[in-house]
Amino acid sequence: MPKLPKELLEKKKEKMQKVKPSTKSASSASRAMRRQLQKQGIDNVNEIEATRVIIQCPDKEIVIENPQVMQLTQQGMTIHQILGEPVEQELSSYGDNEYDDEESEAYEELEEELEVVSSGEIRSEDIAIVAAQAGVSEKEAEHALKESDGDLARAILFLKSK
Repeated sequence: MPKLPKELLEKKKEKMQKVKPSTKSASSASRAMRRQLQKQGIDNVNEIEATRVIIQCPDKEIVIENPQVMQLTQQGMTIHQILGEPVEQELSSYGDNEYDDEESEAYEELEEELEVVSSGEIRSEDIAIVAAQAGVSEKEAEHALKESDGDLARAILFLKSK
């Protein structure tokens, strides 16, 4: 192995001594990070603002409150990376969250609407909606609703196809 001339050896030593901790700006560090991710085949990285992540298993649930969620795309697949403190819960405990009251109210409203439709009563609001959407009189809208068993969409489509 040939030896380097003294001048080159000294320059090489100087360069090695001059190596300092990186003082790169945030943008160049970000650029370097993006390049590294691209080398690994990761195209897109987004942070998702999440307040809770729930993983439902057959026998338990894993709940992560205030997680940091990153979504990235690698080789055409979407990957979600979740960081936070997991807490294991029984399956029945899922119903004890703050959404329970809202969900049960919405469910009760739907049940009431279904009861009204199944009892054969047509609400005046439904008649008005169908009449406005189909551009027909309320009498025609009511007749179409009775024919479609109270199904608003079916009644509108029926009237528009005439």
